[in-house]
Amino acid sequence: ARVAAPCSTSSYSSDAVRSWLEAQLASCLHLQLEKDYRHWFLTLFSHLINHGTETQLRTILDDMLGPSHCTSTPKKWQSTILGVKKHDILEEMLEQLVRQNRWQRLYTEYSDQLQDIKKSDVSTVNGHGNGKLTN
Repeated sequence: ARVAAPCSTSSYSSDAVRSWLEAQLASCLHLQLEKDYRHWFLTLFSHLINHGTETQLRTILDDMLGPSHCTSTPKKWQSTILGVKKHDILEEMLEQLVRQNRWQRLYTEYSDQLQDIKKSDVSTVNGHGNGKLTN
């Protein structure tokens, strides 16, 4: 079951709210609650859109996009979390990001990269990847 968010973020510091949301995420991950995890993840992202820094947003966006397309240090990347494709969650995140004028450049950057990945995936699936035949 979901716990209600604090009534007024004005009575809490932005960092305290972020920590609380991160604790919700950790609980959902531990309990394998996919729908709740997705809810709290998008809630945390929304909080960061309004109260976070570009670096905080990029860290999350990079993880959702994947290491071959991000600027952070490459690591073993999982394309899903609790069975949900990270790129699907990224699309929902971008829908939130586009609503804020101050993040338009960031939205365009990640939206373009995601579209490039999707085009690349479609051409690979259709057999038009690199044009080489293997035996």
